Order: sequence, then C-alpha cells, then structure tokens
Amino acid sequence: MTVAQDREARSGYERDDGFGIYVHFPFCVSRCTYCDFVVTTPPDIPDNAYTTALIDELMSRADHFADRQLVSLYLGGGTPSLWSPDELTRFVKAVRQIVSTDALEEVTLEANPGDLSPDHLNALVDAGINRLSIGVQTLNDERLRDLSRRHTTDDALRSVTMAVEHPGLKSVSADLIYGLSGSTVESVSADLETLLQLQVPHLSIYALMLEPNTPMYHQVHRGVVNLPPDDAVADQAEAIYSRIADSPLELYEISNAAKPGHYAIHNSLYWHMRPYLGLGVGAHGLEPRPGGQFVRRGNVRKVAAYLEAPTQPDTEKEMSADDWLKDALLVRPRWLSGFQLTDFEAWVRPMQVQALTTCCHDLVENGLLIRHGDHYRLTRRGWLLYNDVVLKFYAAIDGV
Repeated sequence: MTVAQDREARSGYERDDGFGIYVHFPFCVSRCTYCDFVVTTPPDIPDNAYTTALIDELMSRADHFADRQLVSLYLGGGTPSLWSPDELTRFVKAVRQIVSTDALEEVTLEANPGDLSPDHLNALVDAGINRLSIGVQTLNDERLRDLSRRHTTDDALRSVTMAVEHPGLKSVSADLIYGLSGSTVESVSADLETLLQLQVPHLSIYALMLEPNTPMYHQVHRGVVNLPPDDAVADQAEAIYSRIADSPLELYEISNAAKPGHYAIHNSLYWHMRPYLGLGVGAHGLEPRPGGQFVRRGNVRKVAAYLEAPTQPDTEKEMSADDWLKDALLVRPRWLSGFQLTDFEAWVRPMQVQALTTCCHDLVENGLLIRHGDHYRLTRRGWLLYNDVVLKFYAAIDGV
C-alpha cells in the first residue's frame, strides 16, 4: 500500500495528515453560574460581522494547513445554536471553499436544548451540520435553575429525541454533569438511565469543576450553595462507570462514552496531539509551521477587538520538546485503551525515559495503571485519580 493509499484508508483522528477546526461562538442569552468560558451576552448578536471576521481569519491562516486534510469542524461556545442559519451556512460554505474537505467526516454544533425546534434542526442540517452536541447537563429542573440554564428537562428530552431520530444527523452527543448541588448516586444514575433509554449514541460525562471567579465559585464560598463532598462525587462517578459498562456504549476516554462508530472525532484530535486551527474570540489552536515546528496560538478575548483585527493573534508560542511532552502526558493517557512510552519518544530525553518508566512502575504498584508488556492503561481507580497521575508524571520528568 502506498503512503497516499494508507492515508486514504485511515480516517478522523487516526490520519497523520488530518487536522480540525474549532470555532468559538462567544454569544449567549445568559451566563451559567459555573461557566468560565469566553462568553458575552449582548442584546443583539452581531452574527453577520462575526461570520465575516471568522472567514477573514480562516483565509489568513489556511496556508499553515495546506498539506493537510480537514477531518472535523467543531462549532462551540458560547451558544452556537443562536447563530442564524443563513450566517452559519455562509461560514460552512466558506470553509469548504478555503480548505480541502474531501476527508471531512464530522461537522459538530453545540446546542442548547431550548433553542432547538424541528424547523431549526432542519435548517442546521441544511447548513451542513451532521452532529449535534446537546448541553443537557442534568434532568432535574431545580438543578437546571441553580446552574442558570435556560432550558427545562422537557426541553432536553424533546431535543435529544428529535436529534437522535433526525435522518440528517450521523451522530448526537449529550452532556451530563455530576457532582452538582443536591445530586446523589440515585439522581445521576436516573439521568444516565434516561439518556440511555433515548438511545443517545455518545455521552460526555463530566464532574462539576468549580472555577475561580464564576458566580458558583462565590456562591459556594459564601455558603449559599453546598456541593457534595469528594467521596460522594467519586461514588457518583463509580455508579456512572458501572452502568456504562453494562450498556451499548463503551467508555473510550475518561469523560466520554459512545457506541461503536460514534467516537467524537474532534476531541479525539486533542487527545492524540493532532493539529487544529482555532478561530474566533478567545479560541486557541495548535498550528504547524515550516521545518516541523508547531505553535500554540491564542486569540483576543474581547469581541470588539476581534472584529477590528480578526487576523491578529493575541499570543503565539513555539512548542519546545518539553512543552510537547507535558501536553502529551496530560491528554494521551485519558484515552482508555492505553498508551506506550514510545508514544512520547519524539519529545522525551534519555534521562526522562527512565524516570517515566520508574513512574509507571510505581503507578502500577499503587493500582493506578495496568501494564501489559510495553502497554499501560489507567485502572478504574486511575480514572478517578487522574489528576494525581498527571502530577506524578510531571514530577518524574521535572526531576531529571
């Protein structure tokens, strides 16, 4: 098989010549209490001007990916389901004109359940969307209000059902958060069971992260909101993992489960350190440069500044070998089929190889990793203590 034929046979995150585009749509009707993303809540969304700026930015940077194939386009936010279908269509068409899309498999849009209707869903599919990521979060109206979510449980159930049954969508994902105020093993298990009964082919399941300077952070520290203790949150995670193990879905990444053929291509690019182009306010990307170099690029976080100069980066940093290694150790072991230390050989120094080998041995001894030959993967306990695993990796390579 020739190199070209091999590339053609592979798809998605597996392609060595693949890349993704992430688009940040920063506009929302209101801000959720736990959100620390770059979002804004204007009375009127400047979607025409924003679409034009995104296209200008894409045209200015597409040459960096000229020898690669786009495999995933991901429209996140914010609330991209507020993007007018006409402007969304204009943007997707521009992408297809500016970069090679022969290998494009997945065009995902994040959607708020309250924004979806049959006509709107049809318009999204007509615009080129073939996968929805629906922000369900919880199927309890009181907890939805605590999060300042705009939708209700009925909205979520109706939207998920509509999306799963739509013939124009190749896949649907639902987000579920555990560890919320008032949540229990029974409540998160019931939410999960309902989504499984709706036959959602992909689930993203996250523990609540209490981010500094969010409304919820201040509510918790004032004692207005009480979150479950860590042990109770771990019990919720264990219940989720156990139920998924007995379902048609398989947990393929610490926070993601899917039916065969429904892995999230875009996020899998991140977990495998593939390059991606980040467009829009506050977006970040990993971009190739001549000579085999890569840069981490970040955009400005203010809409007005971005609209004025969409092609100007806010930050650009060339990746060193140590940068690559730390990023890879952060994301690669999340892939639950495991990893080999040779996965990191392009960035690791000889002294670090021994340090990582010793670290992995210790993690096996402590029940956080399982070893099969040269292959390591996280144990169930390792899933729950993943941050500790990463910190041990970092300590090992920093110590030599």
